[in-house]
Amino acid sequence: DTADLLDHAVAGFLRQHNISAIEAMSYDEKRCLINTVEERGLFRIRGTVNRLADMLNVSRASIYNYRASLKNGDTSGADDCQ
Repeated sequence: DTADLLDHAVAGFLRQHNISAIEAMSYDEKRCLINTVEERGLFRIRGTVNRLADMLNVSRASIYNYRASLKNGDTSGADDCQ
């Protein structure tokens, strides 16, 4: 199931960055997660923006803004995404 791909990516990100819960994520951590989802090509899957917005408790517009800032070269805070 395609939703499982996103769930797996988010869970892996949380583990990798030692984040206990999505609710505890900072702005920069959310940007890193968006970057990770982008790099994995998961935004090509229909419904990813809506699902990720629900998971992060932000609007769809916020997801698009995160993506736009990363695409426009604003990597402040996203440098530590490894």
